[in-house]
Amino acid sequence: RVVEPARPQARACPPTIIVSRGLGTGENALRYLTTALSQAGYRAIVMRHVDGGRTLFQGRLVREGRLRARTAGEGDPGENRLRALDLDAAYDFATKSCRPPLLALAGHANGAATTMIEAGAKPRFAVTGKDRFDAYVALSPQGVGRVFAAGAWAGIKKPTLMITGTRDPGEGGSWRNRAAAFDNLPAGQKRLAVIAGATHFALGGLGSGATKQKVVALVAEFLSQVAAKSWKPATHAGVEIREK
Repeated sequence: RVVEPARPQARACPPTIIVSRGLGTGENALRYLTTALSQAGYRAIVMRHVDGGRTLFQGRLVREGRLRARTAGEGDPGENRLRALDLDAAYDFATKSCRPPLLALAGHANGAATTMIEAGAKPRFAVTGKDRFDAYVALSPQGVGRVFAAGAWAGIKKPTLMITGTRDPGEGGSWRNRAAAFDNLPAGQKRLAVIAGATHFALGGLGSGATKQKVVALVAEFLSQVAAKSWKPATHAGVEIREK
């Protein structure tokens, strides 16, 4: 799905963000974010991963009466290799006619793993990122667990924004597992935002409008600072910010 800038621009090559969806999310995943970025002049390209259909969750939905935020597929090597091929195709599409002045990659949940692997994080399986983007945004990033071992993020050099919430449990049942990934990032234009009360699904676009507004503000601010090459500390009500 391609979302063009909402307003015509003088330049034919607008800043662009490629988006990687989480497991089991539908075509409209993260629409709130891509729509807002479109209004701000960005082109957004949402990848349609083969693991993106809701059918992935149907068995659990019938048995438990709800969708679960985490699945064994998140650490599946085959699914992640297919996601890497999706990213290759999306990158080629985004840069076919020009190289955008700012090219960012963002993802939620398993899409955050896709994003961090591309940025230089080393997963437990044989998938290697190419670090082709100017900036990276990870919503509900993984901590140490099925996908990443301790120390996996030490090679990420580009500007990186990680966003989680106090009701966004990672492996082990706490959001702090997700936030721990930030501690392993090297210093230099790295930012962690912890949104009070934000759930896993709200970060992905289902539920709280207040959470979505905060995510949009955080991402737009981060991208504008990267584009302007002017890094300034962030402050947002109801959000704990850590910088390095």
